[in-house]
Amino acid sequence: MIADELWSAGAQGVLVNLGGDISIVGTAPAGAPWSIGLEDERRDVDAPDRVLRVLEFPLGTERIGIATSTTLKRRWAQGRRHHVIDPRTGTMSTSDLVQVTIVAGTAWEAETLATTALLMSSSEAAAWIHPLDVTGILLTADGDLQTDEEHARG
Repeated sequence: MIADELWSAGAQGVLVNLGGDISIVGTAPAGAPWSIGLEDERRDVDAPDRVLRVLEFPLGTERIGIATSTTLKRRWAQGRRHHVIDPRTGTMSTSDLVQVTIVAGTAWEAETLATTALLMSSSEAAAWIHPLDVTGILLTADGDLQTDEEHARG
């Protein structure tokens, strides 16, 4: 909604980041492609290998939403508990996935899909994401990185 409001007010390009959910509308500054670093939350903030990959969106990309859902942040009880609750069980997610990033048409869609996929096993999530018109990047605790870019928007 914020990105749309700014766009409607005459902005040439807008990037809004609310808690890691990103909404992009229009053209990046200086006419360059939008470029977003996807971080590995398993790594320290200053680690040289913290960026898993850079997502680039070509000129002419009009609207994009990017969201990452992870069990690696918002933890307590000496790191044994996290905030992602599976509504089917009412308990914490126990998936082998620790981080899911989705690139979709809108940020709300990306966030919904990322959190839903995070509740599944990596194989279930990969199969579920594959037919959708999105890019999915799945990370397991042991560092297995799976990317479904058949319908990549970036």
